[in-house]
Amino acid sequence: MGLIAVSAPLIAMAQEQPKGLLPIPDYTGDAWTRAHLAGDFDGGRTALANRGIQLDVNWTQVAQSIVDGGRKTDNAYGGNIDTLIHLDLMRMGLIPGALVTIRAESRYGESVNGAAGPILPVNTDAFFPLTSGLDDGVCIAITDLNYSWKTSSS
Repeated sequence: MGLIAVSAPLIAMAQEQPKGLLPIPDYTGDAWTRAHLAGDFDGGRTALANRGIQLDVNWTQVAQSIVDGGRKTDNAYGGNIDTLIHLDLMRMGLIPGALVTIRAESRYGESVNGAAGPILPVNTDAFFPLTSGLDDGVCIAITDLNYSWKTSSS
């Protein structure tokens, strides 16, 4: 068997990442300077982004108290997890100009929203996603599911 000669431009084309709709975030850097706290996971997040998958998770915890006024003096602890997933179908090589965005939210614990007394919630993180009971936990709720498609202009 003989070897196949491959030119440098062909190698460069093979190593190029497919173009996509979203820019690739910079996950690198030390914990004090990078924009994403979890970092790059040894290149894993960048590799996923280069294949069209971007995942961001925001976790908020809240400890709060009513110290004066309100319906009653109360303490509460709770939080929420907000997950945002972008699927760049163009970068995946599936559908040119297509993007899928999914947001999933979860809520746990309690808040002082019911005990504080005002008309508007004092803690909107503990208010959304909305449930029938004020502090009912939410396992997971899909609060955004968006498919967008951009046609190429001639």
